Amino acid sequence: MATSSGVGGDGDPSSNLDMSNEDIVADLTRDFENDLYLSAAQTGAAQNGNIEQCPEEAVSQNDDENEKTSDEIRAAEEQILSEEEKETRKEEAMSTRKEGNEHFKSGEYFEAVQLYTQALNRCPKCYTVERSILFGNRAACHFKTETFENALEDCNQSLELDPEYLKVVLRRAQTYEKLEKLDEALADYQNVLEKDRSSYYAREAVMRLPDQINERNEKMKEEMMGKLKDLGNLILRPFGLSTNNFNLQQDMNTGGYNIQFSQTPKENNNDS
Repeated sequence: MATSSGVGGDGDPSSNLDMSNEDIVADLTRDFENDLYLSAAQTGAAQNGNIEQCPEEAVSQNDDENEKTSDEIRAAEEQILSEEEKETRKEEAMSTRKEGNEHFKSGEYFEAVQLYTQALNRCPKCYTVERSILFGNRAACHFKTETFENALEDCNQSLELDPEYLKVVLRRAQTYEKLEKLDEALADYQNVLEKDRSSYYAREAVMRLPDQINERNEKMKEEMMGKLKDLGNLILRPFGLSTNNFNLQQDMNTGGYNIQFSQTPKENNNDS
């Protein structure tokens, strides 16, 4: 009896028992890409005559679609892999990770990023601990190259897979600091210190950041009050008044403020 080289007519990979897993993966990938091509062609025809997308939007959309397509293809592949094949892929990914580690130690961070990415693409998603480590390693590379947004994204990906990975929690805290997100950084440092009292970096940051946050908040408050004062002067000027005609006095009992009007404005050397 002749053996078909493709997937059975009903689309069920199990309908052809003589095919190897690699053949099935190839056929699934080919069929999936054909479906995507037809869908894109139909969408393009339906949108014919409409306003074209700007190049930036088109590139961004294509990147998102390509990433989604790769994830779907990888998920389809993993569904039909045996446990032995999954284990083999994991070992290959870990071997690639070791190569990345060597590049990282040598300060070759861009090369390390490529290798960690290859390892992530190879490592099945069922190995969450291993994938968390790979995301954490890649985050370290992004931190070294000062691409902090990428570092933050990889830290988040790593911690989604393993929330107790304190090394990455600490790295995310440092990344938040670089991005001037001090409140988020402090929360992560506190999290680390609660679970590891010996962490010098977390302890030092928990002592240092509250003052920095207060200083930042006071600066923001001063800037906001300055803008409000400028707006008030703009409104009051047609009436021959300024904000200097109004004095704020704090009630020490309630903490609130009372506004008092003065016909003679208070001198303020900072006003123009």
